[in-house]
Amino acid sequence: MQSFKNVENIRQDYHFDPARNSVHRSSLLVPEIPGCEVNISFLNHFLLKRGYQNVACRITGIDEAGDLIETRFIKINEPIVYSISLRDLFNSTPANYLVEFYASDNLFIPFPAVMINHKGEGFLNSVHSYNRVLNDVFEDDRINKIHVREASIDVCVDDVYDTFVIFAAGQMSIDGELKFELMSSKERYERIETISAERLTTQRLSLRKLFPNFKSDKEPAILKIEQPQQLLFYGRLFAGISTQDGAFSANHSYYDTSNVPEYWDDGAYSYAIYPIFRGLNARIRMYPIMSPGVLKLEVAFHDHKGLEIGRRDIGLLSSPSNEFIDADINDTAIASGINPEEIGAFSLYSSPVKGGTPKRVNHQLVYSSGKLSCSINASLENKNEFVPGGKTGRTWGQTLVGGGYNSWLALSAQDPEAGTDFVEVHFYDNTGSIGTLRREIPSGCCATFDMNSIVKVTESPRYVWFMAESKRPDLKAIVVSQNLLSGHCSGEHGF
Repeated sequence: MQSFKNVENIRQDYHFDPARNSVHRSSLLVPEIPGCEVNISFLNHFLLKRGYQNVACRITGIDEAGDLIETRFIKINEPIVYSISLRDLFNSTPANYLVEFYASDNLFIPFPAVMINHKGEGFLNSVHSYNRVLNDVFEDDRINKIHVREASIDVCVDDVYDTFVIFAAGQMSIDGELKFELMSSKERYERIETISAERLTTQRLSLRKLFPNFKSDKEPAILKIEQPQQLLFYGRLFAGISTQDGAFSANHSYYDTSNVPEYWDDGAYSYAIYPIFRGLNARIRMYPIMSPGVLKLEVAFHDHKGLEIGRRDIGLLSSPSNEFIDADINDTAIASGINPEEIGAFSLYSSPVKGGTPKRVNHQLVYSSGKLSCSINASLENKNEFVPGGKTGRTWGQTLVGGGYNSWLALSAQDPEAGTDFVEVHFYDNTGSIGTLRREIPSGCCATFDMNSIVKVTESPRYVWFMAESKRPDLKAIVVSQNLLSGHCSGEHGF
């Protein structure tokens, strides 16, 4: 992990001098998971956002021994959605895929805006790119300077569900350890698991097997995992909840910064606005992984015009500790005397009670319909974050249309005290642009799109991407999909 101060400095450097410390390669790793079709999908934002016409994508298939199967090369030069079934590129099935983008122009960010899709019977899990081979030793000096544990992993282990973790090896084979800490209010469980992995391969671990005496329905718990440092590799864990028939909902892990004191200079609150999707239950889960201190958490409810109609404390969160916040938004509204049907959006506020305002306030935004939930890893905003003068808003991402799925897109302007504005949304598929809509975003609310009602529904699911633009620099997106038969959900934030 690099310090938040360094992240902000890099953003400012790019703004003032785009030629400084330029980036010409971005990459990601994609695991092959048995029982799933694996796909990557991306909008050619290189062209649509920056006008870059000479971008190359190279996809490498890697076998279980960490050896090369072969590489495939694709030119990225059309204003379309690229949807690539990775297994179909190779004569034999790889164990892992290395995906790289190259450009003579400055890519600015070494992480590509790519979605990883694993589709199986009754479910489709989508997550943005989350781990990568670093570009050089100097990037390694910066990215891997601070070693912390991985967290933000929802835990469910009972007779129906299990929690799994997929560890990825970098470009060198590794013999090391994964250190698991599972903490509930009743008990603390620890386990060290030996890892031996060939280069660029993965290993999957089950919490049920690691902790056979643990049941999450009896003692909800916080999971933290320390993984070994790997040279020239930025590795996040891919973690989630699975059913006995192989369906799963997973996302990437996030830093445990509970031992890293990083605070804003003032005590300004952090905040975010989130959508309500009719028919889905919304929750906020916040784990004690922020810089040391105590935070007061509040949820504010907004009507469909964006007006605040109520506010309620959902608890104090001490970090580090063995307690976490798990708030059901509907239940919280009812306890506040608010009819959930009146809510158009809700906002989450975090204020310091002890210590400063952490620069990273991370949490899980959870949507479900009674089966597998989507758990979106999100972070609160703060007015102290660097915003270039005159900056406008742009966000883009993947939605899913047809094939027995519901899919929703919600766009919000994050600052609840700013004014109402308009957003223009362009939609794309593998043929190019397929339409544009203009909607109002009320201050304190969201513009929500039912994708099946605005894009042609097909028998097979297809990836339709959006690019949204507004005068507001705080434009954000949330996307959620739901399988109509199983009820399993998946979701992600926009780029």
